[in-house]
Amino acid sequence: MKGLLGQCIVNVVGLALAEKHLVARFNKSNNEIVDHYMYAILGDGCQMEGIANEACSFARHCGLGMLIAFYDDNHISLDRDTKITFIENVDECFKGLGWHVIWVKNGNTGYDNIRAAIKEAKAVKDKPTLIKVTTTVGYGSPNKANSYNIHGSALGAMEVDATRKNLTWPHEPFHVPEDVKRELPLKSNRMKSLLNMRRNTKMKLQSSN
Repeated sequence: MKGLLGQCIVNVVGLALAEKHLVARFNKSNNEIVDHYMYAILGDGCQMEGIANEACSFARHCGLGMLIAFYDDNHISLDRDTKITFIENVDECFKGLGWHVIWVKNGNTGYDNIRAAIKEAKAVKDKPTLIKVTTTVGYGSPNKANSYNIHGSALGAMEVDATRKNLTWPHEPFHVPEDVKRELPLKSNRMKSLLNMRRNTKMKLQSSN
């Protein structure tokens, strides 16, 4: 979930708390029908809001281990570089709150590292996890990357063309490459399999109560 500054993490903490309540109520007789994770995306602007800190403190107090938050560490805010707008050490703040903290240093292209971080986060059951992902805002844009000018504003037609060339993306707008199309039915089949598992678990739960 991503939303208004400070509001995203607050809402996700609420969802994680509701999930923990449902686990206590319905996960019985080895029928774990509730086991979903909640994900949030945070930026520096989110952490400038006091309500975010309060919610994150509450999340650790409640041991919301199914909550995983991604912190987009790009050092840029609407008011320019965070060197002059936000000097808080987010890692240490979350560690101080008792969260499990992971740092992915190559967030622009380190997809395997991000997957590994998610796997590590899921192994931590007694506390929420913050995954700090260091990125470049506007990555791939030759003239606007790493600039506050790209924060919340359009690239413009010329910069879009330059970015497409820079990223070696020759496809027309809205074109879906064939390798992506081939993955879609595989994903659909995986989701159908999970749905059937859920239905079977639900039937077992209903028959035992």
